[in-house]
Amino acid sequence: MSVAKAPGLPPAGRFALAAALCSSLGQTSFIGLFGAEFRAAFDLSQSALGALYGAAQLGMIRGVYAALMVLSTAAGPVGLGLLFDWQVSLLAMALVYLAYALFMPLWMVPGIRASAIFKPC
Repeated sequence: MSVAKAPGLPPAGRFALAAALCSSLGQTSFIGLFGAEFRAAFDLSQSALGALYGAAQLGMIRGVYAALMVLSTAAGPVGLGLLFDWQVSLLAMALVYLAYALFMPLWMVPGIRASAIFKPC
């Protein structure tokens, strides 16, 4: 005798879907998909929708960045210790850090220019 399976997602899949929709990524993708309908239904401008959603999420964004700062503060000495254990010279580390410090601003300039050109109303 076989047991009939219920249609749809298994319980773990339902939990994963609910967790994704409640997460920041799920909310952002939901707003991205249905933002135009929200604006039309509530007669909001593009900037008003962004201001309302942004104000609601600022605490979460600040919390994530604070956690990342603590994590990077803890990971820095560990990474430096591992480099010393692997006999990496200070000159090699300094050159990699210098290249990073010179390359990253150049890599960011196109995005900064694009955001300065595109100004949503």
